[in-house]
Amino acid sequence: MKKIFSLIVLFSFLVVSCTEDVAPVISVSVASANVGYDGGEVSTLVSSNFAWTATCDDDDIIFPESMSAGSNMVTVIVPPTESEITNSFKVTFTAKGESTTSSASLIITQAPAPYLEIDKTKASVPQAGGEVVVVVEANDSWTVDCTNPYLTIVPDKEGVGKTKVIITVPENTTGKEQRSTLTFKSGPLTKELEIVQSK
Repeated sequence: MKKIFSLIVLFSFLVVSCTEDVAPVISVSVASANVGYDGGEVSTLVSSNFAWTATCDDDDIIFPESMSAGSNMVTVIVPPTESEITNSFKVTFTAKGESTTSSASLIITQAPAPYLEIDKTKASVPQAGGEVVVVVEANDSWTVDCTNPYLTIVPDKEGVGKTKVIITVPENTTGKEQRSTLTFKSGPLTKELEIVQSK
């Protein structure tokens, strides 16, 4: 009788073991990445013991929406942006088992599109000289070049945000009208300010 009882217990254990769910497991080799404002591609190896699906919180991101179990190299394509702020996108890969799910995420951060503005493009100064004030606004570092080496520019470079730039123009002793061009540069962008000084 004991032998029969032991066999029943063993059989019951085997039945439970055979019907036990296999939990899904999924992972990504790259969990975060950065791309420029001009877009780019990010690749990550997705490994899962179940077939998986993918979703993203941004409709413009291109990625495979599903793949079979195993290890698959996945490429996510991020298009260029005109946004002047930093944006982040989350691609979520989800493997679904018989009764549970498992997820892994790839977060992509995209740099903002460059922005550069000045509050004036022309200014006039009398023959005796004077100051010109221009406000520069940018979301990245900038520099300024001038065609007239006698002008004093403070500051001549700066970073993110609004900056008041003071341009000091000395007395014009040439006897003729003087024209100076200041070129502000930030990344691929340029803005010009022309200063006209009377004779």
